[in-house]
Amino acid sequence: MQAPLERWRGADVVTASAVFHHLTDEQVAELVGRVQDQVEPGRMVLTDGVTRGPLAGPLTRLDEGEPSRPKEALYDLFRPRFQVTETWSYVVPLRTYVYFGFELVPAG
Repeated sequence: MQAPLERWRGADVVTASAVFHHLTDEQVAELVGRVQDQVEPGRMVLTDGVTRGPLAGPLTRLDEGEPSRPKEALYDLFRPRFQVTETWSYVVPLRTYVYFGFELVPAG
């Protein structure tokens, strides 16, 4: 959360996988804002996941993923600064997790 990002300024794309469910809403907004402000990528290609079903609580605790939020709630953290496009979604066997990929492009 504190690492300097300026050395990557001008990168075309920034990626991150399964990070956001480990962060609070404020940390998510801060991290993505820092990436946009310091790196200025044309887009961000990201993934995350959310637990579901009767095992959601124990699985979330095992993954140390509190807070776990529905994907639409995550997407709302990026709006209106970014256009959010979901690119894929996958429900794992036993239907305990939904993994999803999405892209952020600066709005306007």
